[in-house]
Amino acid sequence: MSNIQINPYNFAAPSIGAWKEFGRVTGSGALSVSVADSPYYMVLNSGLNWGSGDNSEITFNSDGGVAYAFRYSKNGSSPDSEGIDRTRCYDYYGVGSENQIFALNYIGNVATQEKLGIANSVGEMGASLAPSKDDIVYKWANTSNAISSIDFPNPNGAGTGSEIVVLGYDETATPADSFWKELASVDLSGGAAGIIDSGTIPVKKYLWVQLFEEATGGTIQTCWRFNSDSSNNYGFRYAENGGDYFGAVANQIGAFTTNSTNAYTSMFITQSNNYSKLAIGEMVLQNAVGTANAPTSVQFVGKWSTAPSTITSIQATDLAGTGQYATGTFMKVWGSD
Repeated sequence: MSNIQINPYNFAAPSIGAWKEFGRVTGSGALSVSVADSPYYMVLNSGLNWGSGDNSEITFNSDGGVAYAFRYSKNGSSPDSEGIDRTRCYDYYGVGSENQIFALNYIGNVATQEKLGIANSVGEMGASLAPSKDDIVYKWANTSNAISSIDFPNPNGAGTGSEIVVLGYDETATPADSFWKELASVDLSGGAAGIIDSGTIPVKKYLWVQLFEEATGGTIQTCWRFNSDSSNNYGFRYAENGGDYFGAVANQIGAFTTNSTNAYTSMFITQSNNYSKLAIGEMVLQNAVGTANAPTSVQFVGKWSTAPSTITSIQATDLAGTGQYATGTFMKVWGSD
């Protein structure tokens, strides 16, 4: 199976094309990345030494005019908040106590159309608190130009060591060009089990994990651990089917609804020395077979507060189910620096 993915929901892959690094910048204060034209961008925003309460702001092509609008929800707040006729949009909304953030952006770029973005982000709020979760959509109402730079103009947010990485989907790229390199591919073809383990993987700053799970013998309640650590070093926040977000500090990431059929998870992780490891994920549970039964949707963020430890293995484990992962269960891990 190729390690090239068009989007985080597609295990199958074309013979050509890849998410290719188009640019990056590391530093503090206002940051900007010049980019080649691409119809799709994936932007990884790893903010360290974050200015407490500061927002992570986005503009394009250094356009500081009234050209933006957005909608966001903090920790599942309802109704959503919106901003119209703005001079910038956001991929993280500060609340006052975060010292580290991670935002994952997807941006569509057609020169003659308004540019649309989706951001999922997590904020580290302190060792004794669950992380914060932002769901944001935004647009740049420019219909004359393709994106040539992605800008983060807030001078007070990003501290020393912060980094912006911009990936573009390049249809002519080969697997060797891909930003994401396969680190692990494991399955349970040898027999059902209560855990699936990546095995030892090299240390990478950015990780992308995909899990397809099948249940057998009852239910499974998937949670995530790193380096087989089952101590109270984790925090998470999640919501199911658009409901209220629940947050906790625990000995795992997740306490999601149980699954008795099939489920799929896509999760992105960033890790920097001497900082918590932050995760952003989505999960879909099949539920009962057939069109009369809607699947369950789960959005979640998590953290592993064990600085300066680094992730060298990843475990999906059954927290409190009555069954096991079946032989059709498999996990893929990609990574990059």
